[in-house]
Amino acid sequence: MLDHGRIVVDIQGDEKAGLTVPDLLELFKQQSGTELTDDAVLLS
Repeated sequence: MLDHGRIVVDIQGDEKAGLTVPDLLELFKQQSGTELTDDAVLLS
């Protein structure tokens, strides 16, 4: 996942397959310090 052109979350293989949208939003928050309020960015 990118934040302003910087890679903040990079997940491979089996770990990636088991993630849910809430998991991705939480990982992004933890790594970037920014909380997303809309999951639409994950789908674009």
